[in-house]
Amino acid sequence: MRLTAATLDAPNARELAAFYLRLLPGWRVWRGEDGPDWVHIRPPDGGTGLSFQTEPA
Repeated sequence: MRLTAATLDAPNARELAAFYLRLLPGWRVWRGEDGPDWVHIRPPDGGTGLSFQTEPA
C-alpha cells in the first residue's frame, strides 16, 4: 500500500490549498485532481501530497 495524500477538510478548499502552496515552495496543484470543492497538491519530487476538500460543517 502506498499513501498518496492526506486529506484535510476546510470551509474553502481552494483558500487552504493556496495557503499551503505559499508555505511549501515548489509544490504545485496536480492537474486532473482539482475541482470546485477539491484540490490536490504535490511536492516537486512526486512524493505524498495533500488534498483539500470543501466541507462547510
